[in-house]
Amino acid sequence: MKIFQKSAICALLTAAFAISAQAQEVVIGFSSCCNKGDVSSTMDQAIDKIIELGNQNGVKLLHESALEGRNDDLNLQFEQIKKMIDQGAKAIIMIPVQGKGTEAAQKKIVDYTVQKKVPLIAARRPLGKKQLKSQSVFQVTSVANEAGIYQGRMIAGLWKANPSWDKNKDGVLQVAILKGKDGQPKADARTTWVLKTLRTSPEAKVQVEEVAIKPADWHRDTAKEITANWIETKLIDKVEIIIANSDDMALGAVDAFKAAGVSPIPIVGMNAIKEAIDAVDEGTLVGTVLQDVDKQAEVTYKIADNLARGKSKEEGLGEYQFLGGNQVNIPYTIITKENVAKYKK
Repeated sequence: MKIFQKSAICALLTAAFAISAQAQEVVIGFSSCCNKGDVSSTMDQAIDKIIELGNQNGVKLLHESALEGRNDDLNLQFEQIKKMIDQGAKAIIMIPVQGKGTEAAQKKIVDYTVQKKVPLIAARRPLGKKQLKSQSVFQVTSVANEAGIYQGRMIAGLWKANPSWDKNKDGVLQVAILKGKDGQPKADARTTWVLKTLRTSPEAKVQVEEVAIKPADWHRDTAKEITANWIETKLIDKVEIIIANSDDMALGAVDAFKAAGVSPIPIVGMNAIKEAIDAVDEGTLVGTVLQDVDKQAEVTYKIADNLARGKSKEEGLGEYQFLGGNQVNIPYTIITKENVAKYKK
């Protein structure tokens, strides 16, 4: 009888602990814009990091991917988030889908999460200004304009330090640009602001001629094909630097020069992925700009976890604080041969 009583007590205690653990478990929803491999390596990195952070004790992460550019992805993201809230999510992380009708789709998602009193945290891609008016909607990004500004400052410094880059000795920097997805806000901002900074920034004031601008949709293989065509048609002979909106595209340009057996001209990228940092160290890229993807993911997740647990949104954010009430900006850093050793892993 005593053995039976002890067994019964143990079973009851085990059940009680299980119920307690379930009661303490925090449910967070995560709707990413796309599947891995659909957009860029940095997007893959962000998705992986958020999932990694969500797979910790006391957290149940509900993750689904929209299918950007292939289906009714804007409505799909709304349906995913609606389902996550129905499943008990206390906060939603969203990497917004971008496409035709983005503003209306974002409004639908924001209105729904506000109605359900579930905090929404947008990561990597900014929401429209109108969507950030709610006190329960937040975003963690690196400002796209600043990406172009930092890249422009880097190029200006390198141009002035390397007079041999001026192949035709005309004092004008002839550029070819590998752009992200045409019409996408991030790609447009990076392209516009790198050129604007080169031309008008007090520390730069470089004369620039745009020889070519081609969208490579963030893809390395597409950038390789475009650059290969520039090499084949001799257009590259008129170019003194290739400016890429991302490291993946910059590395695609490097691939094209290698495949053609031609010495590369200066190439700069953006994002400071590991392979690009190695390329800067080796000299196949002359520079990149660090967009701290892991820190974006960490801050995004921390805010979601705080709010899901009923804590202050600022708790544990350290130096990364809110600007204007509901936005956190993760700054950029220039990386060239001079400081690349600091960022080697």
